[in-house]
Amino acid sequence: MPLEIKELIVKGTVESEQKQESVDVVKLIDEKLSSMAKPQCSLNKSSLIDECVQEVLSEIRKQLDY
Repeated sequence: MPLEIKELIVKGTVESEQKQESVDVVKLIDEKLSSMAKPQCSLNKSSLIDECVQEVLSEIRKQLDY
């Protein structure tokens, strides 16, 4: 059975001293990534995506077998 991931939603919390502060997590991640040095190695994006999909499928199978 093929599985297609159309949207990935990431939820998280940000620890800060000001508990009332609203933080845009996507913007925060983009800022952190832009400040990091770019990797010198080339990534095979399709291979990386395939690995992620296989891990997700593995976890789904584990949940179904439970």
